[in-house]
Order: sequence, then structure tokens, then C-alpha cells
Amino acid sequence: MILVGGTMCAAGLKENLFDEAVGFLRNRDLDGAEKCCRELLREIENQDARSGSQASGRHGAALDLLGTILRSKGDLQGAVTCARAATAADPASALFQYNLGDCLRALGHHADAVAAYRRSLALREMPQTLRAIAASFESLTRIDDAIAAYHRSAELEPGNPLAHVRLLRCLYRRGKYQACIDSGPTALSAGSQDAEIHLLVGLAHLQLRQFLEAAETLRSSARLKRTALCLSALATALNELRLYPRAASAAGDALNLEPGHIESHRQLGIALHRLGELTDAAGHLKQVLSNRPRDVETLVRLAAIELGRMNHAEAIRLLTEAGFIVPDSPAIASKRLMGMNYPPDADDREIFQAHREWGERLAAQTPTCSIPGPRKMNRLRIGYVSPDLCDHAVAYFAEAILTPMADLDEGVVVFSDVEKPDATTARLRALCPIWHETRALDHRGLAELVERERIDILVDLAGHTADNRLPMFAMRPAMTQMTYLGYPNTTGLPRSVMQYRITDAICDPPGMTEALHTEELLRLPGVFLCYTPSADAPPVAPAPCIRNGYVTFGCFSNAAKLSWETLAQWAELLRNVPGAKLLLKNHGLMDKSICESIRVFFRSRGIEPARLILRRGTASVADHLAAYADVDIALDTFPYNGTTTICEALWMGVPLVTISGQSHRSRVGRSILTAVGLSELAADDGQSFSKTVVDLARDYRRRRSFRTELRETMRGSHLIRADRFRSALHHAFRCAASARGGEFSEPAVV
Repeated sequence: MILVGGTMCAAGLKENLFDEAVGFLRNRDLDGAEKCCRELLREIENQDARSGSQASGRHGAALDLLGTILRSKGDLQGAVTCARAATAADPASALFQYNLGDCLRALGHHADAVAAYRRSLALREMPQTLRAIAASFESLTRIDDAIAAYHRSAELEPGNPLAHVRLLRCLYRRGKYQACIDSGPTALSAGSQDAEIHLLVGLAHLQLRQFLEAAETLRSSARLKRTALCLSALATALNELRLYPRAASAAGDALNLEPGHIESHRQLGIALHRLGELTDAAGHLKQVLSNRPRDVETLVRLAAIELGRMNHAEAIRLLTEAGFIVPDSPAIASKRLMGMNYPPDADDREIFQAHREWGERLAAQTPTCSIPGPRKMNRLRIGYVSPDLCDHAVAYFAEAILTPMADLDEGVVVFSDVEKPDATTARLRALCPIWHETRALDHRGLAELVERERIDILVDLAGHTADNRLPMFAMRPAMTQMTYLGYPNTTGLPRSVMQYRITDAICDPPGMTEALHTEELLRLPGVFLCYTPSADAPPVAPAPCIRNGYVTFGCFSNAAKLSWETLAQWAELLRNVPGAKLLLKNHGLMDKSICESIRVFFRSRGIEPARLILRRGTASVADHLAAYADVDIALDTFPYNGTTTICEALWMGVPLVTISGQSHRSRVGRSILTAVGLSELAADDGQSFSKTVVDLARDYRRRRSFRTELRETMRGSHLIRADRFRSALHHAFRCAASARGGEFSEPAVV
């Protein structure tokens, strides 16, 4: 802003020279303005010389005007010289001090500019001076001072939106997001529907994870002015709200406006990933990495996509790269360790060594709590820690361990890290009198809560899966700590930290897998888990071969558990069973490129695409389970067996054939099948797997009996009988507590 002022009323002086100079300036005739102003200064000096006195006011006004003209011409140093001379001629002019501040600010001398603005404000408090000093404060990163100045300017000029917008900018920059939101209505009431006001308020909502409010406000901004920044932020909010088609649309619109907008590529990649369009998602995320190769979040997401595309080696490479960038991140390391379970050529010893190195490193750098000593107890207090007590596979096995039994002397305390609680969370919570929502707590805060609850045995239900709390376990808040259920491998934490891993003698036969665990193996009798079937499960349907006239093999496991080696084995099955078809169903099969790659792969092995049925994942549990009506024989994945998918197939009357390996993750199928009396369907190698499947495909009577009898068989098995399971688990807890020095009124039998 350029302000000029002053009066020229003196005898013998061309009174119109000042006005002429101002006129030239306003018409952008800067040379004419300078010439006129310099002539004015000469006349003032001549008149002062004749009179023997100095007309400071007139001289100051002319000097101030010349400084303004020179600043407009880009002669900033000359402008400062004139402005200083003007303030020297008339120190009482707030306007001259203001213009000096502007000249100094234009030169980048912000500290000197602040001093000039302060002198101006001391003489006269003007809104424009407050805005100007606030701008210098911003340049000096004195954001709190800038906020105060903008706030005062808005008070003096409430109808001027400029101060309000700049105030919101500073509040957002300072991280005062709630204050930014609270100031939004006042800014809008100033008579402006400025898109930037809506944008800043929307971004503040986004920072506070108020995604619904963010989306609504950012839509308002986009209606006024569509920018890549606004649309990208809107896509972020919509992704967080899981409105992925809308998020993809907003991010796509942003890229139409600005094809190189990196955050829009990221948000579109996230949305497409969630929509199952993995190939296109990978393309957008690679655009992000081409500009930001050290973007850890993008490396991790791209790794997840590559797992879904069965590119296991590339996924692990990306996660390893992310680990080099943030070597102290347990979460990134956990994702890499998790990924190592998938490749068909993975070496069990190498996987164990990677886990152990991670665990030793974490334990060494983690300060521990004051570890409680042994105590006398009548009741055990068992604590369960999980982020998956919601619509998640773990929940099907958690209900049995959380349901109280009157005849068992134990108290259950749940530490739930669920991000978005749902109906399943509410159902499970109703089972437990003591339930803590702990998502907002950091690892130290959670450890302190565990200590306050005086937990005897603390059980991890996540292992190295997403959002785990292994860093909290490394603090050792409970005397006895165990890992169980959610992860098919060791945690790698030293036994001084994680004493036990709950399993069974089939998943981990004595003498076979001890060397692959840092924990002591606590084997339950029978099977190591207890399945609670979904209440939404439909009745068992007749075998599809009756209506189709051919056998349908099926696998509904997530795509990361598949591999080209496994698909090659299944292609051999199709060659050995003429007319048979293969039904694959998972989230990744929403991607047309992946589906085409699978068809090409099978065609290269003599299997025509017509014998493949490729389906995307279903939205509801009921629809998912109903899809088993189209499967005659389910095929398990190797080396990472299914768990929930195995139980679901059996519950829907579909026999499943698995291959067993030499580690827990490749023996879960055998354990579950044994629990329901079907150990003969667990093969020891690929050759016996193929023979078992082919023999079953040729034995319609046997498959029909499974269809009619398997659900009832399961109801009476160790896999479903929660009362038996809980008794066995409780006994194992008491044995472990006794071994750790706990004393009971009635000693446990070890």
C-alpha cells in the first residue's frame, strides 16, 4: 500500500506542484512524478533560503512523496534515504514513519521496519500500520506478535477482510488450528466469501482430524475457487472418511488443474489403492517418489500395493529402503518383518534372524518400567492389547478369550487401540467390565496405564501387524508378557521382555520350531485358537458342482498370500481335473491389469481364461460367506496359510486342502483341520497336496457329506467349543504365572 499526504500552503510556492506530482504517481507516470517532486523540493529549499527558516512540514511531505515515487520505481535505497529525511523533518508524522517502515520492509530490513512502524503506531494507531508491522513480524518468524497485530487491525476495521484472512494464515501457520477455526465465522462476516478463508479453516479441521467438517468447508472453498491445493486437501479428508470414489474424483480434478501437484498424486494413489485399482495407484505413488524419493509414507503404501500385486521382493525392497531413511521407526521395521512372511522362497532362519535383531535393538534402546515382582494372588488379572477389536479377522477369535467364565478366577482388562470403533467393537466391549480406549495414548502412557491396572499377564494380540504396541511391551509394564493370535511368527523381543508365545503342538511341534522363536512356546492342548462364526453366515448351500456339472476350486485369501508359484501349482490341478474351474476372490482382483496378468499366466500353462473366475472382494460379511456357495473345494495358500478364511470355508461346508511347512505360518491350516477331524486334508508337500485335491475332486459323495455334516462337526470341535478353550487357556495362564514366581491360594499344576 502506498500512502501520500501533506499540504503545500505557503506564499510564493507553486501550490499545485504537490498535487501534480501525486497525479503523475497515480497515473503511473513515475518519471513525470519524480521530475515534478524534485522541482517542488527545489522551490521549497529556495523559499526557505530566502526566508531564513525551514518549513519542516512542507519539506517532510515533499521528501515523503519523493520516497514513495522512488520506491515505485524500484530505487529502494533512494526511497529509504528520502523517507528517513522526511521523518527527520517532521518526526511527529505517523504517515512518514509508516512509509519509512514500508521502504525498509521492501529492502528486507524487517527489524528496522518494525521500529519505524512502532513509532508510527505510537503517534497514531492505523489499521494499515498494524497489518504492515504484522507482515514484518511474519518475516521475522515472530508469529505470535503478527497474530496480535492482525487481530488488533481486524478490531479497528472489522469490515475489512484483509486483516481477517492474514490473521487466519498466521493462526494456521502457528499451529493454532482451533483458533483458526473459531476465527473463520468472523472473517466471513466481514463481507467476504473469500475462498482462502474456507481453505484455511478446512485445512485447520484437517489438522485436528475433524474430517467431516474439513470436507464440508473445503467444498465451500472449491465452489468459490478451484485450486489444486484445495482439491487435494478435500481428497485427503474424503480418504480419511473412506469415501474413496469421491476422494479419487477430487484428486483427479486437482491434477487436471495442476498435473505436477505431488500431494494430489499421493491422495489419488491412496484412493485408488483402497478401490482396488492397484496398478494405477502404483503409478501415482511412483510420481510422488520421483519428486520425493525419501517420502517414507509413500514407500510404505507402495510396498503394500506391491504385496497385493504378488511382487513380494519389491515390497520388501521398498520397506527396507524406508527403514534406512527412518532406522529408529519400530512401525516401519514391523511392516518389513511382516512382509517377510509372504514370499514362497523365504528362508525361515533368515526371517527369525531379522526378527531377533529387531527385538534386541528395540529392547536395548527402550527404558523399562519398574518391573513388578511376584505376588500372592487369588485371581489373575489378564490384560489384552489389540488394535483389531472391530470388523477385523482377529475379532472372530477374540470373542472366546474376552467372554468371562464364572468358574475361572481371572479378571480381564482390555486395552483397545481400535482406530474407528464399530458394531463389533461395541459387542466385544459389552463382554468386558474393564475396557480402555487407548488409541490416543503414546507407548509410555499406555505402559503407565497397564501398571496402574496391576496386570499379571499382558497379552499382545497383534505381533508385527499394523498399529502394534510392541514398543510398549519393550518397556515391560507387566511381570509376565505373551504374544498370541494376530501374527504367525515370533516378535523377536528377548525372552526377558516377551516371555511366551501361545501356540499348539501342531503349529509348533516340539523340537521343530523352538529355534525360530525368541519366546518360550506355551502350547495349548488341541488347537491354539477358538473361532466364533459370524451371526451373518447364511445356511450351507448345496455343492455348486450339482448345478454346474464341474468342480470349482476356490481361494478367498488376500492377494499378498498368493504367489505365482502357488498359481502354477493350481494350474497343474486344473490340468489334472478336466473341466474344473478356479475361483479367486480378493480385493486386488478389482484391478483389470492384475486380472489380465493372471489370465495370461494361466494361458501360458495351457489353461484357458474361461476356466478362471476372478472376483473382487465383497462389501459385507454375509455376501462374502455366501460366495462359498460357488466353491466345491477350497485351496489354502502356502507358505503363509489362511486362518479366518479356513474357518469360514469349513463353516460354509466347503472342505479345504492345505500344505504344511516347517514353521508356524505354514502349519495353521493343519492345526485347524486336525481340530475338526480332517487332518487327512493337510498335505506334507506339493505332490501330496495335488493328489489330495484331485482325489477329493473325484469323490462327490465325500464332498456331499462335508456339505451336510461339516458345520455340525465344527460345533462340537475344539475349534468352536469356547468353554473348553477358555479352560485350557486359563490353565496355561496359571502355569505361566506360577513359573514366573506368582503364588496362588491353590497352586497350578505345571
